[in-house]
Amino acid sequence: MLKTLANSHILRRLRLIGLFRRLSRSVRGRKRNISASLVIIDDCFPRESSGFRFQEYDEILSRIAKSIVLVEVPLVIWNEWNERVDRYCWRSSLGMFFRVRSLSSLAKLRANGVYLSFLFLADRFLPLIEKYRLPFVFQLYPGGLFALNERASDDMLSKVLSSPFFRGVIVNQDVTADYLRNRFFLKEENILNVYGIPYRPFYQSNGSVVKRGFNVASRDKIVVGFAANKYVIGGRDKGFDIFCSLAADRDLAEFFEFRCAGGFSREDLPSVLSIQNIGFAGVLSPGELEIWLGEVDIFLNPVRSGEIKSGAFDGFPTTVSVMALFAGCLLLTSDPENNNRGKFTSGDDIIILKAEYHSFREVLYDIVKNCEYYQDIRNRGCKKAREYFDFSVQMDLRMNFLREKLMIL
Repeated sequence: MLKTLANSHILRRLRLIGLFRRLSRSVRGRKRNISASLVIIDDCFPRESSGFRFQEYDEILSRIAKSIVLVEVPLVIWNEWNERVDRYCWRSSLGMFFRVRSLSSLAKLRANGVYLSFLFLADRFLPLIEKYRLPFVFQLYPGGLFALNERASDDMLSKVLSSPFFRGVIVNQDVTADYLRNRFFLKEENILNVYGIPYRPFYQSNGSVVKRGFNVASRDKIVVGFAANKYVIGGRDKGFDIFCSLAADRDLAEFFEFRCAGGFSREDLPSVLSIQNIGFAGVLSPGELEIWLGEVDIFLNPVRSGEIKSGAFDGFPTTVSVMALFAGCLLLTSDPENNNRGKFTSGDDIIILKAEYHSFREVLYDIVKNCEYYQDIRNRGCKKAREYFDFSVQMDLRMNFLREKLMIL
């Protein structure tokens, strides 16, 4: 009897979900007037590989009842995007089926305000925002066509910041806040500077991470990890060449195993180096990357600025470095723009180095000799990262700013 009732309940739920799916797909593809308290305009939601952006938008939808996401969807991926939205709504709630829409379905738009990530999206959708006279706030993070002292980037920024509907900008690096004040004379009241990103682990608990020690005399090799997307040939912007040189060092190979995740493969290895001991995991989802980092002892992040284009730079720490710290990895990183500014302490909770092969090689050799010292650094780094990048704290600051600037109750 109970089994029959359970099966009946499951069947009714599946039918209800099927109905919602058909209705929502109809809504997504049909021109209609849209009214909301907050409109997020994006080009990929709900794609989990967008990492913190996906998590942030998901949290905003849960906190602001009348918020929606409008997504610019190329026709060639229309069916794929619909499947992605269906999976997201299935995991979240049935009500989400009607809160993720295609931008092509828009006839007219009314809202208290608009929120966007990255400079290129603010620039791309500024005509739409101004057409409907909507106040807006955007995030200005490294990347997304934002660069320091670069003319094309400055032109875009000037256009966005001078819009009569601009209300505020959220930055996560001191150098960005300084740049807006000094170059564009932006008022302090229009800038929210929140260091880092809101990161919520997919699988880890909020407690401390217990990882095996660096005792090279009594355990397998120490695992050194590197993970990055590939933007330029050779990966100099992310320091892939330094990682490869370390992996090619025969003396280091006695103690260390090297693993790589992301856009690089064996085909990207420098031809002048003989490298056999790198394991390539390929491109991973954020959840898969988190599991991969759980097996990594030391994470390398030897980034360089200005390699993609003049003025291009990475945030400090990078998103994957934040994930590595949460996973309990010892972080060896460069900081070419001095974006750290005392938030972490090199030699206490992370190791900050020049993006040079010899600098990283020297530290790896020292780890072999002083395992316990570096284990303590690793543990303190994990603890500090969880304090700085606590998801709830980060999101509370952003939500308060959005509500204030866009007058959302």
